[in-house]
Parts: sequence; C-alpha cells; structure tokens
Amino acid sequence: MKVVGKLVKEVDFINFVDIVVSVYPGRMGGLEPTREQLKTLFIHNQNNEAS
Repeated sequence: MKVVGKLVKEVDFINFVDIVVSVYPGRMGGLEPTREQLKTLFIHNQNNEAS
C-alpha cells in the first residue's frame, strides 16, 4: 500500500479539490458545495484526523 503524505500548502488543497470535482461530478448527493467549501472541509478533516 502506498502512503500519501499530507497536503501542506493551500494550493495543494485547491488542486486536490479540482481533481475530486473532475473525477466525481455529481457525486455530492445533490449538494453543490463550492470549491472553497470543499477546500475548507478537506483542510479541517486533515487537521482533525485521528492519528
């Protein structure tokens, strides 16, 4: 299994959001969060994950 490092820079999260939105269009359960909302969610999740 390949271990992926944590995202560090804000631009990394922005790029990740672009990938997620491109790969999973319409998979947000009818919700359409903005890219900014997704970025904030991903940053929050990473910063608060159980180690």
